[in-house]
Amino acid sequence: MEQNFFQQGDSLSFKRDQQEREVEIGEYLIDKGFLSQFPGSSLALFLFLAAKRADKKPVKITLERLNCLIPGTLAEVRDAVDFLQECDLLNFNQDSGEISLQLKPENLIFPGVNKTGVKKNCSEQESEIINSLLDFFPGEKGEKLHRQSLEEVQEWVADFPPELLQELLKRLEKWLEHPQNPEERAHYYLRAIISDWYEKGIFSLNQLKEYDRLYRETKTLAQIYGFKSYHQLNPVQLETLQSWLTGEKGLSLEVACWAVKQAVRQKRDGSPSLEYIERNYIEPLQKEAARNIKEAAKIMANDNRENDVIINSKSQEDLPESDWEELVWGNQEG
Repeated sequence: MEQNFFQQGDSLSFKRDQQEREVEIGEYLIDKGFLSQFPGSSLALFLFLAAKRADKKPVKITLERLNCLIPGTLAEVRDAVDFLQECDLLNFNQDSGEISLQLKPENLIFPGVNKTGVKKNCSEQESEIINSLLDFFPGEKGEKLHRQSLEEVQEWVADFPPELLQELLKRLEKWLEHPQNPEERAHYYLRAIISDWYEKGIFSLNQLKEYDRLYRETKTLAQIYGFKSYHQLNPVQLETLQSWLTGEKGLSLEVACWAVKQAVRQKRDGSPSLEYIERNYIEPLQKEAARNIKEAAKIMANDNRENDVIINSKSQEDLPESDWEELVWGNQEG
């Protein structure tokens, strides 16, 4: 019986003699999902072409002969050819009864390659993030759905830094703590956050922190004014409240809330409008760059805009305490 198995160090070779071409697949790539990218008979076809040196010279063969060499029905072998061609791993030509197959292994999509096929240096950290995110996507490994999810997540890794995607995973964990948030819907939550980041131009952790701060403070300011829910704000109202807190003349949340309370307290003919508060309280405080409640009260008194100012250094106690680390994007709200 001829020897068809060779062992050298940690390498195993299955071939007739030492002169045949070897096809190596590293253990690390297997652990990271290399084999899962090939549905049906496509892995057998890929390995067949690799062993036949089809990356150097096209292999000419009939579909029937190919069907005898790799597993699957004739239709499944055709699907495997179509799959590798769709992934740009194969050039396919047909001439009479034979097909010509040229392998393009350099186009193999794996962590480190984005959706467009442009390669990038992928760190081990990024690879781990990709696999962590893929755990929350539906579809068995090896299915077309999984391949599409892989490409989608790889694009996220190409566009967002690792620390931002780590924050995404943290928020997903908090989201899953709520019983009404089932794990099978986790991929919808992930896509919603990513879509929001693209729309708002958030591409760094600092940008996310600033957006979260503005979201949290605007929500608090709206509640102080009288809105029962942040979602009741129309675009104009939202822009108005945010303008009080942002920019070179933006007020602190403490001063802005104090101004709203004073306006409500002093307005005796109904609830004040946002325009009234802005004109009579916010703009004077912004103009004088009020840094705290004490300065704000003094400015309003000197401006003769309030005759009954109550300086309350504990007004901040009325604000709900919150920390950026505890914020869950899109948490269930009324």
